[in-house]
Amino acid sequence: MVPHCPVCGPKLSLCCALLSIWGIIQLFLMGIFFYVEAAPLLDDIKLNETLAKQASDDILAKVVKDNYAQAAYNCWIAAFLYVATLVFCASQYMCNRNKMGSNDNLNNYGSSPPLQHDQDE
Repeated sequence: MVPHCPVCGPKLSLCCALLSIWGIIQLFLMGIFFYVEAAPLLDDIKLNETLAKQASDDILAKVVKDNYAQAAYNCWIAAFLYVATLVFCASQYMCNRNKMGSNDNLNNYGSSPPLQHDQDE
């Protein structure tokens, strides 16, 4: 159900929808790269320095693997939040579009009115 009262205008809702689409794509791909443990993302993994110095290689490998997985899940959760934002912005855009069409009959927005010919000629 589309709300009757828009919260934001058509330009803002369209801009936020486009940013949400970009956020969904980027975070979904980053989640995949974290999940497959891409080496360039190692700097983005939280690692306790004292644990890194004192732990054995097996324990350190498990901690790094767990942190990669947690980062992947965090990216996917953020992507889902962007999906929710996209749904909200799309509903706002549709609400504004329907409001414009019903108030001013602007279905052909930007076009000139149809020409009327006299019947006498």
